[in-house]
Amino acid sequence: MSPSEHQDNNQCSSWWRSFFDSPDCLVLGQFPDATTSRWEAGKIADLVGLQPGMVVADAPCGSGRHLPTWVARGCFVVGLDASPMMLELARRVVAGLKGRALLVQGLMQALPFAGETFDVMLNLFNSFGYLATDEENARVLTEAARCLRRGGRLLIDTRNPPMEILFAPYRDEVKLPGGRRLQASASYSRETKRLSVCWRDLKEDRLVHWVSIRLYNVGELSAMLEAARLEVEAVFGSLEGEKFSSAHSKMIVLARRP
Repeated sequence: MSPSEHQDNNQCSSWWRSFFDSPDCLVLGQFPDATTSRWEAGKIADLVGLQPGMVVADAPCGSGRHLPTWVARGCFVVGLDASPMMLELARRVVAGLKGRALLVQGLMQALPFAGETFDVMLNLFNSFGYLATDEENARVLTEAARCLRRGGRLLIDTRNPPMEILFAPYRDEVKLPGGRRLQASASYSRETKRLSVCWRDLKEDRLVHWVSIRLYNVGELSAMLEAARLEVEAVFGSLEGEKFSSAHSKMIVLARRP
């Protein structure tokens, strides 16, 4: 069954629930190692101007791999994720942080926090665009705006659509622990602007995982942020702060609540 057929079956809205509760995602998602994660977290802190005493939300936080770096910079951090498996991994990461980190199960489009709680909110590792409709994805931004204090910043680390489409795994094989082999294939719908990737078990000839992500270009995302009453301050092409261009694979948008 093709990714487009899965969209027809209306699975767009829920793929992330099963995918991120499967240990397979730790390989298929290509999560960076601890050294890279510390480097990323430090660069993110520099881009948002993180200062000691700030309250920071990482939503979704995944395995919590960035949280210790921000705690070490004197911040109180909150990690939110919908996945019980990811939160269990995050608990191991924050176990020694002495109460400076809180983990919460919840949805980024319906944050369980009071308004004006955070100085910084983060949406990282290409986590924007998971939801089924533009309206649902826009709620991620309005919820972030609601929970930011005045002057607070939101940073979105996402994909640059043309480059993501160009380098998608249109036919690739992945070997999982235990020897299972999966074949990845990708397709992009110009109508829905969604990139879909499915993985099939080669031995059993069956679909085992599928993801679908709405790719937003810089103009679309900027307009959505403006509609959420957030001001775009900068758009970067890398975590090192390079000015964004069409040749960058990343699109990192920094916005501020006025």
